Amino acid sequence: MTELEVFERSLEVSRLTLFVSIALSLVSIVFTILSMAFQRSHNKKSVKPLCDLRVDDGEALGIGLWNLGLGPMIVKWIKVENPDGKGWSDLSVALKDAPESVRLALPCGDAIVPPEGSLVLVECTGKGKAGPAFVRKALADRRLSIGYEDIYERRLHTEAVVRFRD
Repeated sequence: MTELEVFERSLEVSRLTLFVSIALSLVSIVFTILSMAFQRSHNKKSVKPLCDLRVDDGEALGIGLWNLGLGPMIVKWIKVENPDGKGWSDLSVALKDAPESVRLALPCGDAIVPPEGSLVLVECTGKGKAGPAFVRKALADRRLSIGYEDIYERRLHTEAVVRFRD
């Protein structure tokens, strides 16, 4: 074997090594991109908030939202179904004639509820039956529509019927 043949064979081995390393690099890049996409998808799903409406109908009357999810809940709107069943109005409009013992704690902007946190919407304070009776009459068996977002600005929505103890 001459020096030229040895050099030619060495060049073929170098080319083969180059093509194999480029192919492995491309496969590695594809798997990295797929892994990052799956990780991003998992991260978005793992911090999803879950809105729950709670009615406390004990000594005092209270209506609130609970975030049962793993991420913060950014409340955008709270609407109440109109009594005639046609259309929706703001919760503050539905309770505009409420007595002073009814306290509305509605957010004027976006309210952020942390995971496992709550947001009080309506609370009847003080003594007397006028406040709870008014709230029961105004909201009993009506649907509440709650619009909220997660930290990735995905819009979420839930509806719940307000039920009081008999």
